[in-house]
Amino acid sequence: MSIDKRAANATARKWAEKVIEQSDRADKAEARLASTEADILRLKAALEPFGRWSAMLEGEFADYSDDTIVARISGTMVTFGDFRRAARSLSQDGEEGL
Repeated sequence: MSIDKRAANATARKWAEKVIEQSDRADKAEARLASTEADILRLKAALEPFGRWSAMLEGEFADYSDDTIVARISGTMVTFGDFRRAARSLSQDGEEGL
């Protein structure tokens, strides 16, 4: 049985290229995951004050609807629902949708 060294080398080269390509894809995926995790931590930190406010507001204003306006700043409204969604998002690891 004769081994064609050129064919064997070409096949080995193709396999090596595929391994390198998969390794590069894995590295990129890991970098995206790390970036996404950092974004989640940053966004949770940004929501934290709203979550604390929600807890304070719920005691006295628990029966107010989500669309009740808490503040209006330059035409932008902040509602009880905004605070409640922030608190739920923080308590559910960001699983809460809008």
